[in-house]
Amino acid sequence: MKKPWSVLLAGGIVGAALALVYFLRSVLAPYALGLVLAYILAPLVSWTETRLPFRRPGTRRFVSIAAVYVVGLGLMVVFIAYMVGVVAGSFSALGTSGPRYVLVGIDTLQQWTDGLRRELPTAMVHQVDLAVDEAGIVAANAIRGAVARSIAFIPETISLILGYLSLPIFLFYLLKDYEGLTDGFYSAVPDGAYAHTRNVIAIIKNVMGRSVRALMVEGFTIGLLDFAGLMALGIPFAVPLGVFAGITEVIPVVGPWLGGAVAVTVALATVPERAVWVAVLFLGVQVVGNVFLSPRLQGGFLRVHPAVVIMLIPIGAQISGILGMMLVVPFTATVVEVYKYVFKRCSGECETV
Repeated sequence: MKKPWSVLLAGGIVGAALALVYFLRSVLAPYALGLVLAYILAPLVSWTETRLPFRRPGTRRFVSIAAVYVVGLGLMVVFIAYMVGVVAGSFSALGTSGPRYVLVGIDTLQQWTDGLRRELPTAMVHQVDLAVDEAGIVAANAIRGAVARSIAFIPETISLILGYLSLPIFLFYLLKDYEGLTDGFYSAVPDGAYAHTRNVIAIIKNVMGRSVRALMVEGFTIGLLDFAGLMALGIPFAVPLGVFAGITEVIPVVGPWLGGAVAVTVALATVPERAVWVAVLFLGVQVVGNVFLSPRLQGGFLRVHPAVVIMLIPIGAQISGILGMMLVVPFTATVVEVYKYVFKRCSGECETV
């Protein structure tokens, strides 16, 4: 009778751990990102370490991590500084001629609405005015509700900010003792579960790697499409704007809007008559990416059907917002792969990795 009870106990422990992780999901998000970055950067750190002349292993490891940090942060700072220069210059030009654009836009909108009101029957115009007033009330209530929710989430936001501020130090210690932490984890696993634990960890790493590759391919493709469209429209700074759009693509929900907003701002400041077409371009690329590209890429890399991917993303958003959207497909793919492993093991067909 020990085996069923041990299985139930193990299942209860795993369930309690998952419930705790879900409860603390917003606080643990930076550290989950740190684990992913450690998995990505650890091979690069080890490669750098083998090519350093220092004799002491600890010194080589420290210098290799520092080198990766300096190079990575240096490239990031250079790119951000360049983009800030582009955007700042665009805002400067926009500040000079922006009021004229705003006045022309308001005047055009006013003429359009006045013409539309003259074409409508009097009773319908009255109904439209009532609908506009009600929409204004609804919008005001929505804004007040959003502000109230934002205030309610201030403690959670502070915890999240503190977590991201400590992320570089957390990542440093992960990279410094990466092999030791891995060996220590496996040494605590009972002999009977050692092989299966390694196999399950290998499955998780495999799915994580495929998920990262899918994001990279998606960002590269979106950036390339935006770059080609900006070049066709004759928009200045098409290269950095395309690169920026590709990088921000990996940020769910907010990222694509950020990339599009920067491109439209640059277009307004340089070629304002084409700003609308830039907005249409980014909107069209996002529709193509979200409807066709992203489901097929994630489905192909993670071996999940595109229809299932489309269904999972809103479920993840409902469960845990942006973080849920990011993790729901890799989590589902991991569960499926682990289930296949367990099923094969129960059938006597499983081989160790």
